[in-house]
Parts: sequence; C-alpha cells; structure tokens
Amino acid sequence: MIMRILKLVILIPVALVLILLSVANRHAATLALNPFEPADQALSLTLPFFIFLLIAVMIGVVIGSFATCTPRGATASAPVTRRSKPANGARRRIVSGVGSKT
Repeated sequence: MIMRILKLVILIPVALVLILLSVANRHAATLALNPFEPADQALSLTLPFFIFLLIAVMIGVVIGSFATCTPRGATASAPVTRRSKPANGARRRIVSGVGSKT
C-alpha cells in the first residue's frame, strides 16, 4: 500500500511537468542531421519540440536502466567478507584525545 502511494506521489508531478512542457513547446522545430549543410531537407526532421524532449527523456531512461542493470565488473560479484574479531575476543578501545588533532 505504501509503495502504491509513493508511486502516485512521484508519478503525478512527473506527468504534470511533462504535460506542461508539451503544452509550452508546441512550436515546430527542425532537427538537422547533416552538420555540414543544415538546410538539406533529406536529412532533417521537423516535429513539435515537445516530441524531441520526450524522445530525449525516453533515451535517458533506457540508458539509465541499462547502466543500472549491468554488472559493475569484479566488484559486483565479489563476496562480502566480514572482518574477524581479535583472537582474544577483546574490543578496541577508543581513547579520546590520544592521537587526534584538535
């Protein structure tokens, strides 16, 4: 139940922001894929600007989820080891003022 409420608390503001961005950026924008001749119509795409924004957000989500799900090399699969206690079972004493810089 808490997860459901948490999802709503996060998703409703995100949806509102996306709707506001879409309404505010309805004008047409041209994405020129030819950097040497931007006027070339064969390699350009004209869409409402919010479409470009949504595509950029979707690409970011996919890249972020891919980066999160991929293993991080040897450190991700290495087992976690605990430090063993001293042989006599004694604990380390911390004495204030000794060896500390003030």
